[in-house]
Amino acid sequence: MGGFASALRVLGVSTVGVTGAAFAGCSPDVSGSANLASQGAEVIWGNANLKNFENVSSPAHQEYGTAVGLMANKSALDSTSFSCPVPPTATDCTWIMSTTPSGFCAGELFASERKLPNAACTTFMIGPDRFATAAHCMTDLVAPWNGWDQECAQRSVVMRWRTSSPNFPMGNQNILSRHIYFCDAILAHGPSALPATSGLPDDWVVFRVDRPVSGGTGTGGPLTTDREPLFPAAAPPAISQNNLIWTHNSGLPLKLDNQVSIAAIGQQFNTNGGPGTFTVEADLLPGSSGAPVLTPSGTVSGMVIAGPNIVLDPTGCERDCFPTGQGAPTCPLLNHHGIALDLKQIPRKWLPVAYDYDLDGAVDDFLAFYENQGTLWINIYLDAAFLGSYDTTLPVSQQQADKFSFVPLGDFDNDGVQDFVVVAGGQAIFFDATLTPWLFPLLVGTYVEYSTGDADKDGFVDLELIREDGTRDLYFGGANGPTKGVPLSGFPTADGDDGRFVTVTGQPFATVQNQRTRFLIGVPPGQNTFAVQVFDGDQALGSLYDTGSNSGTRTCYELYSSKDKANPETPVPAKVVEDSALPDAAWGTVYGGPTFGTASGSGAHFYILDVYLTQGNCGQAVVPVTAGLTNSFKVRAAGQVSTIANDFAFIARDLSGPFAVGPLADTAMPDTKYDGVFRFFVDVGTASVSMMLRDADADILVDDDPAVVGQRGPLDVKANGVATGASADIRYDVLNPSGAVVLANTNPSGNNDSVNVTDEERLTVSVQGTPGAWEWRWQNVRVQNNVRIWAPVGSPVTYEVFGQPTRRLSPSGAVPVETWFAADPSGFLPITIAGRTVSSAAEALAILARMAPEFGGANSSHVAVCHVPPGQKGAKAHMLVVGAPALQAHLSHGDATGAARIMAEVYSELLAAKLNVVARAAGGENLANAFVYTRNISVSDAIAAAESLLVSQLACGWTSANAADILALLRAINSAEVTFFMPAAPTVPITSAKQASKSQPSQQFLGL
Repeated sequence: MGGFASALRVLGVSTVGVTGAAFAGCSPDVSGSANLASQGAEVIWGNANLKNFENVSSPAHQEYGTAVGLMANKSALDSTSFSCPVPPTATDCTWIMSTTPSGFCAGELFASERKLPNAACTTFMIGPDRFATAAHCMTDLVAPWNGWDQECAQRSVVMRWRTSSPNFPMGNQNILSRHIYFCDAILAHGPSALPATSGLPDDWVVFRVDRPVSGGTGTGGPLTTDREPLFPAAAPPAISQNNLIWTHNSGLPLKLDNQVSIAAIGQQFNTNGGPGTFTVEADLLPGSSGAPVLTPSGTVSGMVIAGPNIVLDPTGCERDCFPTGQGAPTCPLLNHHGIALDLKQIPRKWLPVAYDYDLDGAVDDFLAFYENQGTLWINIYLDAAFLGSYDTTLPVSQQQADKFSFVPLGDFDNDGVQDFVVVAGGQAIFFDATLTPWLFPLLVGTYVEYSTGDADKDGFVDLELIREDGTRDLYFGGANGPTKGVPLSGFPTADGDDGRFVTVTGQPFATVQNQRTRFLIGVPPGQNTFAVQVFDGDQALGSLYDTGSNSGTRTCYELYSSKDKANPETPVPAKVVEDSALPDAAWGTVYGGPTFGTASGSGAHFYILDVYLTQGNCGQAVVPVTAGLTNSFKVRAAGQVSTIANDFAFIARDLSGPFAVGPLADTAMPDTKYDGVFRFFVDVGTASVSMMLRDADADILVDDDPAVVGQRGPLDVKANGVATGASADIRYDVLNPSGAVVLANTNPSGNNDSVNVTDEERLTVSVQGTPGAWEWRWQNVRVQNNVRIWAPVGSPVTYEVFGQPTRRLSPSGAVPVETWFAADPSGFLPITIAGRTVSSAAEALAILARMAPEFGGANSSHVAVCHVPPGQKGAKAHMLVVGAPALQAHLSHGDATGAARIMAEVYSELLAAKLNVVARAAGGENLANAFVYTRNISVSDAIAAAESLLVSQLACGWTSANAADILALLRAINSAEVTFFMPAAPTVPITSAKQASKSQPSQQFLGL
């Protein structure tokens, strides 16, 4: 799995307690039974919508039915002559089912079938070994009530009870033992101490059987390997049609009614129903109690708890009833109607968590539910015995209660006892030992998965919580439980199960060899612990996800600290890890522990992870690799992971998904969640103008795109794809921060060989005025297609690229104009600005606030205007400071304030930039030598350009156009949007397009 040790999907995959239930019970008919005096022409039962399992045409509907079973008394099962073990072993024996004829009158539907007598009810799976049914179904209908545990011991669940099935080897009176399960423990039930009368809101029970129900040999059951139990519907029951009910009416084989209507909400029939229930129109009989009421998509909206009884024909056979006017008496009130229980009346989520909380060797159980007071409660069962209910005090809505998560942590704080965390409603509570809670803050979002492990190698378990979109946070463990979380980010993702990788490759493959790539790791200010992990970092022969022979080569992972996010702080890496020290198809830690190295000017710590192939030893001089191999891996960290001024390749791995290509062995290519998409996010800054997207070896099958100047790159030689995963529909789109597609490239690059970039494309996108995370989305990327791309460049500077939408951490401590308002700038004065000296804090603050008239601003007493003397139309305007009372007169004869205000804004941003340079120098940061992020102009040159413009335009020659770029540069500086990377033009391959030939892969290596 992609987590530390495991990743169980437990959030948002809540098992059903009972949401709405309509039961045809084992209890007496709510309207009374009736003896028919005479027979009518046609009975309603004969027109029923019911179909046997084998006659249901919808595979999806059949799949839902595989989670439904028959509640039966053990007395109805006989294995004495066959000595069937309990529980059954891998070798099945056969139980004899004491079936009887249906008892239906001739002509009734299903009259020829046999039924299981005393088969009280229907039940359905809500977990691997958990079932839900009506509480009144837990009586054995023979002896008096003996208590929940004693009654449970007499109950069994028969799965696959159908009219025709190979699981019944001697006809439908016998069944293989692997399809019989025995009630092991009552886990929760309605508030009543005794089983409720059918049709009342507390008529529910959740119980456990003796073993998990699965499709494996010997464990058997209704499920295939990819089938899950039934789950509750997200929305409450509502009046609707085309719902479903799978039921064992009258103890008969499994049947489906696919025309069920929810007719009323909260309606009462006699003493049945009312608040907390709903009414269904369906074909129900005794034995339908406990049947799930399903939405058309297969989620559970309710559970049957009451319905009509059978009426007797004068001859003694059973009928449903007669329609009005066709016999006497007519149908009972509830005929073709049933009462169902609304899910909110019972625990909404059962957690199938195997966890020995009290360390006695037996698995304990946890059941959470929503309390009317609006908080989340937990029922705890130690060794199947009820320990008690606990109010977590977490305020949650009904919907949030459905999406809570129980996270078993083991001994999280190393105090010798078991711990766990409950997450719900955007909060989490940590339980230590004797259920002592400790609330800890969560980051924003609703988590759906979790994983645990010791990421920072401090001996305490760390908790990874994962959202639906794949983003995740890491909560470091400690002596007092979990601490505040930090985001986990990855490249290309932080998910080990999604099949997305970056690669380093040797030479003979038919792809552009890429033997080295680098990543930036950013740890935010205030975070003093971090971890860097690599998934599938090994490259041993035969390892998962990787291809080719290692031939004595190594993949090395070297971690350097970097004060400026550009250059290693020391020539020797702080950490060197060889691929052999990292696990196969799992996350391995390169570093975990406290931050080290010198913090940047912003207070953030930065690190460079250098990943390279060598035929020598890691940490020594690199020996180029000539072997044909591909090491597929991914990187993640408790912080930011990105790349800049770097080319990298990405590849997908999957065994059997829609984008897989074969034939592939699962020993080399595990099954993943890969969906054909790679998403990279480019951080566009305030001063960014355009970015160039550059790709090679995308292996489009038919590369017929012309090399259009200004659109396609000079190396588009129409080299058709040859990779195993080459396709005709590979493409990429560029989306702006609002999600709008601004570029759709349906014909990226074709093939390349292992030496030269012979087919490359470069497209330019305008990004000016739209800062934020731009998405570079690749789609329809088949497995085994190694695509090489470059961090986007922009004439000729580079952009920082991430695996998830984010804004980059800056290495600079520069602050915006607004921050200087609250600061005392006097310690950094005097400063000369456009030939004028600013000496006092008051003067500096006035300029920053654009309230200094002599610098184009305005205050309560004086205003700067661009003045043209009256009667001199066409004369050159000059700046003039006038008193506020005179402003209107100046405006009336043609003077204006617009240009002066623009000048005031430039003065404000320029003074802030100069203050930042001085202040950062005092803190050890050489801001003046940094470059404006995504621009090829240094901070000092941008300041000089602003100075020059101010000096040349003092005569009110300002326009928004000639000041716009200067303002963008200054604002970027004051927003710390700077980089210490030296801008460089994109490299051009040695071999030109005109000279290149279409290389074909060596037959002995897999084309990438």
